[in-house]
Amino acid sequence: MPDGLQGRSFDDRSNSSSTPQLEVLARQSAVLMVFENAHWIAPHEPGGVQPGGARDRAATRLFCGDYAAANTETDELGSLAHEKGAPFWKTNGTLVKGCVWALTGKASNAIEMIRSASDQMRSTGTALCAPWYLLVLATGYAELG
Repeated sequence: MPDGLQGRSFDDRSNSSSTPQLEVLARQSAVLMVFENAHWIAPHEPGGVQPGGARDRAATRLFCGDYAAANTETDELGSLAHEKGAPFWKTNGTLVKGCVWALTGKASNAIEMIRSASDQMRSTGTALCAPWYLLVLATGYAELG
């Protein structure tokens, strides 16, 4: 878990140089993405826990500002995706983890993580949540100056 991640929220800006406008835009984009995808937290999924549901739980925690829980969920998603042989979902988890790092003052680590995982996603022909990830990537660059 990144240093200082525990208990961080959108309202804790002690280690972040993000502008309030970027943070508002990021939150609005996140809410729109959740509503557009309509993938809600499902604690018990048919056939056992599936990578898609795990990604949705991680993303929901991220959007709610519960970065520590989002970080834990992405670790679980990575393990589950590996177990089920689902590289698409592992990449999704990497993107969410990159967002966690970017939004908790670890922009230098997050930028490469988000760029690499975004490239992997594009190579599959999907644009799932791409605007959100690119917005967080831009936030990371802005934080670094």
